[in-house]
Amino acid sequence: WQCAGSALDDRSAQHTAPDACPRNWLGPGVALQYAAEQAVEGHVSGIDYSEAMIQIARNRNASAIRTGLVDLTYGDIRDLPYEDEAFDRALTIHCSYFWAEPTTCLREVRRVLRTNGVLAITIQPKDKWTRRRPPNDVFTLYSSSEVAQLLTDAGFRNAHVEAYPQPDKFPGACIL
Repeated sequence: WQCAGSALDDRSAQHTAPDACPRNWLGPGVALQYAAEQAVEGHVSGIDYSEAMIQIARNRNASAIRTGLVDLTYGDIRDLPYEDEAFDRALTIHCSYFWAEPTTCLREVRRVLRTNGVLAITIQPKDKWTRRRPPNDVFTLYSSSEVAQLLTDAGFRNAHVEAYPQPDKFPGACIL
C-alpha cells in the first residue's frame, strides 16, 4: 500500500476513494486507515463485495467512521454507488486479480474520478510470483505493462508504472 500511497500525496484532496474491489479490498482496513490519515481535509470512502471484510475494516477504522471522515459501503466495482466525478483519488491494492471484466471495472472507477483524478493500482506482477501461484479460475495475474494497457483501454491517460520502493520486502508495482 505504500507505493499506492503516492496517489494520496496531495493532502488537500477533497475526496479520496481508497478503492472499489469486488473481493477482499478492504481486508483488515489497513490501507483505508492510511488513506484516512493522509486526508487532512475531505472524506475517505471504501467499498467491498465482502460483508466480512467491511466489518473488519469498520472495527479498525471505528474512530474515523464516528467522526465522519470514513464511510464503508457494500457494493461492486462494476456499479459504484457514487456520483460522477465524486473523487480526486482512488486506490486499489491487490484487487484487479479478481475482476472478471477489468476494463469495465476501470471505466467505472474513471467515471467517479474527477477529470484530473488519480488512480493507483498495486499488484504483484505475474513474473514475480515465484512461490505458490494462485488458482487461475479465481485469480488473473498481470504484468505491470498489461495493467497500464488496461488503464489506457479504460480511458485513463499517461498510465505509467512505478516499482515498489522496497523490492526486497515486496516485489510489487504500482500503476498510476
